[in-house]
Amino acid sequence: MECAAAMPLGLPKNINEHTLEMIRQKLRSLPEGWELSCEELALLVGLARCTVRRYLAVLTEAGTLRWRVHYLGIGRPVKKYQLNARCREKHIS
Repeated sequence: MECAAAMPLGLPKNINEHTLEMIRQKLRSLPEGWELSCEELALLVGLARCTVRRYLAVLTEAGTLRWRVHYLGIGRPVKKYQLNARCREKHIS
C-alpha cells in the first residue's frame, strides 16, 4: 500500500484532520527506528489513549505505520507503532 501523505476527503466520522496531522508530525519528529505504544504517544501529544488508538488504526490502515507486538513477561503484550521507512523518506526533509 502506498504511503498516504494526506488522507482522502472521506475521513471516518470520528477522525479530525488537524488531530491526524498532529499525530503524524509527532511520529515524524522521532528518531528513525523508534517505536511507541499507544499510551506513550498519548502522553506525548496530550490526548486520551482511546483517541490516539483510533488515529493509529487509521494511519496503520493507510500504510503510514506498522506495528509489532512486544511481550514484556507478565501482563498483556504491548503494540509498538513505527512510521514506515518509505513514509519517513517521503515526508521528512
